[in-house]
Amino acid sequence: MNKIETILSSFINNEKTQKFDSYELSHIRKISSLLENPENSFKSFHIAGTNGKGSTSEHIHSLLTSSGLKPGLYTSPHLMRINERIRTDSDISDDDLLSVIEEIIQYSESAEATYFDILTLSAFLYFKRKNISHAVIECGLGGRLDSTNIILPQASIITTISKDHTHILGDTIENIACEKSGIIKKNIPVVTGILPESAAERIRQTSLLNNSPLYRYGFEFIAENIREDGNVSFDFKSDRLNVKNIRISNHNPVQCINMSIAIQSCIAAEINLNEEIIMKSAENFKIRGRFETLCRDPEIIFDAAHNEESIYALKKALLTKNKRIKIFLSIMKDKDYNSILEILKSFAYETVLVNLDDERALMTNGAVSAADKEKIASMIDPSAVNVFTGTFRIYSLACGISSALRR
Repeated sequence: MNKIETILSSFINNEKTQKFDSYELSHIRKISSLLENPENSFKSFHIAGTNGKGSTSEHIHSLLTSSGLKPGLYTSPHLMRINERIRTDSDISDDDLLSVIEEIIQYSESAEATYFDILTLSAFLYFKRKNISHAVIECGLGGRLDSTNIILPQASIITTISKDHTHILGDTIENIACEKSGIIKKNIPVVTGILPESAAERIRQTSLLNNSPLYRYGFEFIAENIREDGNVSFDFKSDRLNVKNIRISNHNPVQCINMSIAIQSCIAAEINLNEEIIMKSAENFKIRGRFETLCRDPEIIFDAAHNEESIYALKKALLTKNKRIKIFLSIMKDKDYNSILEILKSFAYETVLVNLDDERALMTNGAVSAADKEKIASMIDPSAVNVFTGTFRIYSLACGISSALRR
């Protein structure tokens, strides 16, 4: 364990447990005030949503970069190294991360700060030091009480809403929508993706109460003519801007919707976009852990789908492969395991259950241990598309097996 991990391990880490402690904003607000509120030193975008918020955040960051601006990006969780969460033109270095953490913890003793509070403040303080123009800030969980919800953004974005983390956010779509709509601020534009009717109505009402202009996918803007020909492409249409044949360097059609949300968010925030910027951003777009091909022979894909909605999106993307599908699944205890398994059975010829040594992970009888890498490698089907999914936490396993089998 290095010095950064040692320091962070002393704080409450809700990412590693079913129990959620100190889920409130008072702690981070107190420390941020002592740090002279670094989150006020840059413009920002705030992204919440059950699925798609990480990809949409990456798209916004790419659009801002292609526009010649100097953006920062804060996302979670990380795949391999914690440094991935905080990025400008590259991931934060160990030295810079340690430096901002050490400054923050000088003020943390009087507040019951969490691991995520400290990392969020680390991003804000680092972005202030780097003098960035804009920060793209992804919510960790929910919205209303999320540590990131101390910013005043140029646009509040809610990508999707479905049932997930119900033990914290509530067990109905309406309750979850209420939590996520907590990021909506007075007079700040709101951009939404495809939402269930009850969630859309909740956000419409909250936007109206806050005098916040509302831009809805399928109404004020849309991704039309989504096409799949190796990569994916689409036409963006809105009242302000129309761009045809936007080709994204990704194989999953859902990225067309995510990018359209990102484009509309930039328009709402008065970022000067044009066709050249959008095309450049789409061409340069890269994201790890989302329908990522790790090995071509045998074909191995990793996707972070972890709930019913994202598993359906994974199914749609995989059916374009025209090959047999074999799933390697690991899942957390708070997910609807039986529903996810039923969806997988509808398109995969076999689902291999993988048990992780993790407090949050669901342990199932007859599953193969993630520690038994040789056994899992021997189960890879060279004639099928092999997909590791269910949680970000098996990414390193999938990468290790792919590296060992790559021909």
